[in-house]
Amino acid sequence: VTRGGRGKASHARLPPKLSAQARHPRTAARRTRSQWALRVMAGANGGNPKKKGGGDAKPKKAPSSASAPNLLALQRIRPVVSHPVASPRLTASRYPETSTGIFRSLVSTGELPIFAPRIVRVRTLCNGVHVFAELPDTATVGDIARELHTRLLLPPWRGILLSHWGRELAPATLRLVDAGLKTASILEAAIRLVEADKAAPLTRVRIASPHLATRHQLVAPYMLVRELKAEIETFLKKGVNVWHGPDGQVMRVEGSTLISKFTKPLLVKDLTSSMSRGEHFILVGLGGDKKDKWKVHRAASGHPAQLGFEDAVKLELPPKAQSLSYNGIALADDQPLSVYKVVNNDAIMLNFVNPAFAPVDGPKKAATKTKAPPKKK
Repeated sequence: VTRGGRGKASHARLPPKLSAQARHPRTAARRTRSQWALRVMAGANGGNPKKKGGGDAKPKKAPSSASAPNLLALQRIRPVVSHPVASPRLTASRYPETSTGIFRSLVSTGELPIFAPRIVRVRTLCNGVHVFAELPDTATVGDIARELHTRLLLPPWRGILLSHWGRELAPATLRLVDAGLKTASILEAAIRLVEADKAAPLTRVRIASPHLATRHQLVAPYMLVRELKAEIETFLKKGVNVWHGPDGQVMRVEGSTLISKFTKPLLVKDLTSSMSRGEHFILVGLGGDKKDKWKVHRAASGHPAQLGFEDAVKLELPPKAQSLSYNGIALADDQPLSVYKVVNNDAIMLNFVNPAFAPVDGPKKAATKTKAPPKKK
């Protein structure tokens, strides 16, 4: 394709095939606005906006008011946009170079209101998510770490490191509101090895047993071992058990201890829950009704259940039936706990004969076969 020029024939290239982005209506509208802006600025360049001196060879004239660039038109092309950002210094102009020389800004003269978090969720690697609700304004990072340490029943040589979006929350006296946390913020907890504080005063221990759920017991350094056994017996008869729900609410149930004797599935006809032999339950009050059922809670999770009278047995554990040991050493009844150098929050093992596994009528003897006397011929 040829077209006439100034005495010479010039070959014009065909327009390239437009891409899908170039054929988009927004792209066409943007191209139209750019061409219109070049036409507006043509008055300042002598008719040709692409050349500095214009398209004519005539000498330059002083720019008049009619040929000055239309700043209002440029503002329509690149409008002034306000940022919806809540910061002490809010900038109202996005393109200050195209403005009319007035730079608008809003400077805050007072402090913005800050509210302390009321609910905080802590996510652990192997122990799920724990919710802490109804937090006071003075709650600190150390308070959350200590409460989580208590819920997980961790030994004294285990510590908790809290972080928020990869930022470590330290020191322990740092308030949650000063750390920039909001309500329903999610923290990450990492359990690490620490050195046990052996100089800390002895205030509580963990009572661990292969037959019962682990729990805390308040003690004192001068407490005798027989007194600790009496406290364990009292708790098993009528103690207050605490569980934490998924919404952060705390459930407290006062009752005695039951041990299931059988392994049974869920029976809808008999209105009894599933159970395994030797499972630990908490009896609610007296627990009996007209249908001969016990209303209980599972000691591990706190979920309600219902058992038959013949399915479980009440645990009666006097001090003589208990055997306590610490670090493999048996504890004598007439010795205080300070003699064995028990570390605060450490575990004391409790052993006893589980009534769910003990035979009721004693060990059965093997049946012996008696030979009949030979018959006389």
